[in-house]
Amino acid sequence: MQTVKQISSALGVGLEVIRHYTDIGLLHLSVNPANGYRCYGSHDALRVADARVMRSLGFSLSHIKALKGVSYRGQLEALKECGKDIEKKIKELSIRLERLREVESFLSKCALCDGVVEDVVRPPIHSLYTFGRDRDYKMRATTRYIV
Repeated sequence: MQTVKQISSALGVGLEVIRHYTDIGLLHLSVNPANGYRCYGSHDALRVADARVMRSLGFSLSHIKALKGVSYRGQLEALKECGKDIEKKIKELSIRLERLREVESFLSKCALCDGVVEDVVRPPIHSLYTFGRDRDYKMRATTRYIV
């Protein structure tokens, strides 16, 4: 049996983390009748370590608690789903980054013409700011604007 302080120092987590995990039912608390200390089994220390890894991967505590009694195969499936979610987010962020670069490019071209009146060939600004639309503005004939 280990105390809250022993698990906390062994795993490098705060006492409040161990207590919170106990409060939400992730850990099972035993009280030593001789001294009244909270005691945990060795499996609880492993459960804390697993929970910290899962939290670092983006799992919520409720999801971690739901996975508590699940087999390693079930946990592996949950990790694969998490991987798919991360890949989806990366794809979405890549698209947003590409759009950001387009708008940066557009605005930097506008900055070059600051104070100078001349023709600049460029797509309409609304086509750059319209998120999620087809990028047909690249295929359209460019429009001349006076800056």
